[in-house]
Amino acid sequence: MGKKGKILFLATFLAMVAVMLIIIVGITGTASSLEKIKSIKGTIVYINAEECCGFWGILGDDGKKYDPVYLPSELRRPGLRVEFQLMILEGHVGLRMWGTMAEILDYKIIH
Repeated sequence: MGKKGKILFLATFLAMVAVMLIIIVGITGTASSLEKIKSIKGTIVYINAEECCGFWGILGDDGKKYDPVYLPSELRRPGLRVEFQLMILEGHVGLRMWGTMAEILDYKIIH
């Protein structure tokens, strides 16, 4: 095998390794994203932080506290009961350090 053949073989091999890594990362990334989605029922609370200002949170019926990245204005009522579809933001730490950070994917007010 000549020099060009060896280079072509090496380039093909590296391209195949790169494709395999992309596939593996894609599969594991999808699985971990699915594990982060959680359905909960909870109660909206307003936490009055003395250091600066207050913020909204969710007290889950599962006994956990959730710190939503953004809470829609129609949900900003203390004591409101809501059913949520949340994506847990693992590895994210908020300045408030209150509960688990989460993004609200969907919600339904419980009457």
